[in-house]
Amino acid sequence: TIMVQGIFNLIAQQDQNTSIGIARDSRMIAAESKRDSTSMKTIAVVTMTFLPGTFIAAIFSMPMFQWDATSPTDVVNKRFWVYWSITIPLTLLTFLAWFFRIR
Repeated sequence: TIMVQGIFNLIAQQDQNTSIGIARDSRMIAAESKRDSTSMKTIAVVTMTFLPGTFIAAIFSMPMFQWDATSPTDVVNKRFWVYWSITIPLTLLTFLAWFFRIR
């Protein structure tokens, strides 16, 4: 029985060393994940800061607006619908691709 206890103790010690190694690796993964999360939040904040202004600048720079028009109804070009007919499907396609990518 002493031999069985000795073998049991060796196996338990090896199991404990394995558990310590797994815990160490888990701690490193958690630290890297936190760093990655911080980077992603930074990118999101920068995007939220510049995207609205970029969008408005892009809209106003298109030749779809005639700011010096004589009539208020002539300010928007009749082909302005082309912008939306391309933008909306592309946006939906982007979200669908993202949705299926994360599944």
